Amino acid sequence: MKKNIKVIPLMLALVIMLLLPGCSVRKPISAANFKKEAEKEGFTVSEKTSSDVGAESYLIASKKGSDTKIVYLSFGSASSAHDGYTAAIGDLIPSGGKNVVDSDTYNKYTVSKGELYYAITRMDDTVIYCSAVTSQKDEADNFMKAVNY
Repeated sequence: MKKNIKVIPLMLALVIMLLLPGCSVRKPISAANFKKEAEKEGFTVSEKTSSDVGAESYLIASKKGSDTKIVYLSFGSASSAHDGYTAAIGDLIPSGGKNVVDSDTYNKYTVSKGELYYAITRMDDTVIYCSAVTSQKDEADNFMKAVNY
C-alpha cells in the first residue's frame, strides 16, 4: 500500500511533463502572415491607409459570396491595442455578449446581435475583428482558430 502512495506522485509528475511540451505560447500574427492566411482561406485582403483608432497597420479581408469580414489592426503598443479593443467592443457590450478571455496580453469578446455575429480578439499589440451573419459564424471562428486567435 505504501509503495502505491509513492508511485502515484511520480506518475502524476510524468503525465504533467509529457503534457507541457504540447502547450504553446500564443504569439500575435504579423500583417504579412494575416494576409497569407486569409488568402489561403479564400479571402481577398485590402490594405487601408488610416484607421479611426490609430492602428499602424489596417487590413480588411472579405470573401466573394460571403458576408464575413475580418479586420486586422496592428498598434504600436499593447496599451494602444487594448484601447482599440475596448473601442471595438464598446458598442456591442449592451447586446449581452461575453468575455471569453480577459487577461493582460489576450482578450476575446463574442456576441450575436440579431442576425449578426461578432468576435473581437486582442493579442498583445494586435486586434482582429470579425463580423458575419450568424449562419456564417463558423467561417469567422475557423479563421480565428487558423491564426491561433
